[in-house]
Amino acid sequence: MNWTDPVESEKNELIRYIKGIRTADIIFGIVVLIICIVPIIVGILMLIDGNLYGISPIVIFSLVLLVPFGLFLSDLDKKKLIMAGNYKVSRCRVVSRDTAHAGRYKTYYFISVRADDGKVRKFKSNSKMYFRAKEGVKALLVCYPKKNEEDKGFPVDVIIPKDTGME
Repeated sequence: MNWTDPVESEKNELIRYIKGIRTADIIFGIVVLIICIVPIIVGILMLIDGNLYGISPIVIFSLVLLVPFGLFLSDLDKKKLIMAGNYKVSRCRVVSRDTAHAGRYKTYYFISVRADDGKVRKFKSNSKMYFRAKEGVKALLVCYPKKNEEDKGFPVDVIIPKDTGME
């Protein structure tokens, strides 16, 4: 598989991809933050009135507040790498796509691509790219550098360009 530097249109596609993921994370984090602040305020008001049961919502929802902070930090390292241009891409074509169900509500999405060396490889993907992937469509594989040898690094991303066609 040949890993090369991206061209300008590929850079723009990756920036659009990571901004979409970051926007969704931040919006969901803000919603959870607002939902958690209301019970905390109610708990504080209960304590002011002398009701010691107000400690419960304060403690519980203060712990739940860790979720938005995790969402604000998730994918931040990947965004920094993409914005700095510290990644390599490989151009390929989609061969197939499939899913695996893990339990009742969890689905894993996979996209199989044929690389320039002729081998078919299967990569885990997100639902947005899975539904955009059709057989024969161009795809980009994005590889991020590892910090050191022990580091697993980020998995390879499969990006299906938004304006791609069946060429």
